[in-house]
Parts: sequence; structure tokens; C-alpha cells
Amino acid sequence: MRNKSLLTALMTVLCFFLVAQIARGGMNVRKDCLINQGPCVKEIAIEGIKVVFDINPKPVSPMKDIVFEVTLTDRSG
Repeated sequence: MRNKSLLTALMTVLCFFLVAQIARGGMNVRKDCLINQGPCVKEIAIEGIKVVFDINPKPVSPMKDIVFEVTLTDRSG
């Protein structure tokens, strides 16, 4: 239960970080983080966690409903 809570907290923080990064005009955006072209993929090397963040539908348009999808994968899969 503790691991699930920690993972949920980590996911929430990462989501806010990625959304803030996109909202600020893509500061430090790499090619894997052009949200209109595909999902943002980040890896936390120390923890061995891969985070995939996606927004649909594409292209993202202002004042339209969108769906956020976050997938977390650890070293064990």
C-alpha cells in the first residue's frame, strides 16, 4: 500500500511538471516531447522508472476537451 501511495505521488508530481513545461512554451523540450507529434517520454535513471505522458486528441486545441494518459513502467516491467 505504501509503494502504491508513493507511486501515485510521484506520478502526480511528474504530470504537473510535464504540463507546466508544455505551458511555459516548452522550455528544455527535447524532440521526444513535442506533444502534438506523439507522447512525451522521460526516464528517471536512478529509480529505473519510465514515464510516458500523452494528450489526446491531436492536435491539441484551446478550449477543447482533452484526455491525459500517463503510463509508468519500472525496470521489472
